[in-house]
This record gives sequence, structure tokens and C-alpha cells, in this order.
Amino acid sequence: MNQQQLPPAHVALSFVGPIAYPATKILRNACCQAINSGAKQLTLLISSPGGTTVEGFALYHFLRSLPLELTTHNIGSIESIANIVFISGSKRFSCSNTRFMFHDFSWTYGQQETLDRDQMKQRAQSLDADAKQFIEIFKLHTALTDEQFDTLQLLHQPTIVAPDRAKEMGIIQEITDAKIASGVPLLNVDF
Repeated sequence: MNQQQLPPAHVALSFVGPIAYPATKILRNACCQAINSGAKQLTLLISSPGGTTVEGFALYHFLRSLPLELTTHNIGSIESIANIVFISGSKRFSCSNTRFMFHDFSWTYGQQETLDRDQMKQRAQSLDADAKQFIEIFKLHTALTDEQFDTLQLLHQPTIVAPDRAKEMGIIQEITDAKIASGVPLLNVDF
């Protein structure tokens, strides 16, 4: 009798980079490959300086839609919109000596981009909507009350949160080294 190799039940991905296209496209493709190979668990080792809110919110919703158990593990720094991507995991961990960084949203204008008054208003409304969406998602997945979130002012001033404080806030469940079990396929998302 010929035995077929069973598909991996658990796949690990390493992603170090911006939450921006094309890196997010490559990450989504790697997740699709894991799903299509039969994975039921996915561990995302992540460190990111942030990126665009459009890509960040889309990646959050994409990761939450996957038909598997998603674990996210901070292996360096989770900054800006990367916090929303990180919080998509149903299990969340952080190595010691890592950080989570929060700040207000901004809009990057091209060198030659000229905006009229209506376009400026539209950009300001987009930033306000992004901040509101960030807060709603973040509070949904942490232990922070409305009052605590307002007191922290995470989006009003640059704030760095160490892993021990992140655990108190419910951003992570545990502080632990990232370890991938022997036999678990580990893919590096390279872009």
C-alpha cells in the first residue's frame, strides 16, 4: 500500500517589513498557499514599521477570514497600522525586548501633489475614519475599556508599549520566545 504524505496541519510564516503593497500581496499569497495545502493552524512571526491604513485594514480582515487558527507573534517591533494586523490573531504572543508603537495617523503627499480644499477635507475625513476604525478594532480584541483607551491616548501622542504592559492591556496573552516545532514548515515572506 502506497502511503501519501499528509498535508501540514500547521504552517509558520515569517514577515518582517512594511504593511504596504506588494509585501501584503505576497503575505496574502503565502497564507492562501498554506490554506490550499491543508493547514489548520498558521503562526505569523511578524515585525513591521507599519504602512498604509488601506493595506492594514484589508490584511486584518483577510487574516480574520481564514478558516484556521491564527497565532501572531511579535518578533521585533509592531508599529502603527501593524498593530491592527497583529491583533488579527486569536492567539497573540511577544518575545521579550520587543515593542508595540502607536501614533496618530498621517497622510503622505507626493512631491508634486497639489490638493484643492475639497481634496484636503476628504483626506482629513479619511484620517478620522481610519482612527475610528483602528480604535473600534483594537478595543474589540483587547482588555481596554473606552475610558482606559482614552486615558492612554495611543493615537494622540507617540507611545511605546513594552511586552509586560501589552500583556496587561490584553494585546498579547504571553511573553515568550518564538519557537517553531520541528516538522512545521516555515516560510519566509520575501518581497
